[in-house]
Amino acid sequence: MQTESVNGVTAANNFTVARVMQDFPNCSGIGAMFINRDATGANAAGYNRTFAADARLGIGQYTQVSGFLAKTSTPNRGGR
Repeated sequence: MQTESVNGVTAANNFTVARVMQDFPNCSGIGAMFINRDATGANAAGYNRTFAADARLGIGQYTQVSGFLAKTSTPNRGGR
């Protein structure tokens, strides 16, 4: 999605969201996601990106273990 700039308030931005997922037998599956914002245009500065992965493991008929990992990237931002 592309947004327009607002004079003196914010630059135009380009947004992307992508998700892939694969299901497996016994209620198991794995997935990944990418979310992106890039400033565009004459006063463009900065971006923000998020990367994520998730998985679930079906054990027997009534048990499921799930987890996820995520990481973000933004210029001039450090630490946690």
